[in-house]
Amino acid sequence: MTNEDILTKMEEEIHLRGLSRHTREEYITRTRIAMQYFNCPLEDLNEQDLRQFLLYLLDEKKLSSGSVNGYNSALRFVFGSVIGRSMNHYQLPRQKEAHQLPQILTREEVFSLFDSADSLRDKAMLMTVYGGGLRGLNL
Repeated sequence: MTNEDILTKMEEEIHLRGLSRHTREEYITRTRIAMQYFNCPLEDLNEQDLRQFLLYLLDEKKLSSGSVNGYNSALRFVFGSVIGRSMNHYQLPRQKEAHQLPQILTREEVFSLFDSADSLRDKAMLMTVYGGGLRGLNL
C-alpha cells in the first residue's frame, strides 16, 4: 500500500469512526509530516523508526509534549486502524504534560488587594474568594 493509499484509507476510517473535523485535519497533517520525514512507505517502518521520529520532534524541532503526543496519537491510529499493525505502546510512550504551579501572592500583596476594595461589600467578596481558594482567570 502506498502512502497516498494510506491517507485515503485513513480519511475513510476517520469518517467511519465519526471523529471530529479537527481530529481529521490534525491526524492527516501529522501523518503527512511523518511521511515527508521518512520518505519511504509507512508500512516499512517499525517502533524504533517511530521512536527516532518522536525524539527528532523533541530534540531537534523542540516541540512541546502536547504536540509530540499528537504525532504519537496520529501514528498509532495509522498503524493500528489503517495499516492493521498494532504498535507496542511501551516502545512509543506518551510525553508527560508539564504542569505549572499557580503563582502565590505574598502576605503584603493579599492585604494590599483587600485594602484596594472600594466598599465593605467588595472587600468581603475578595476575602471570600481568597479564603475559599478560588482561582481567577489566567491572563
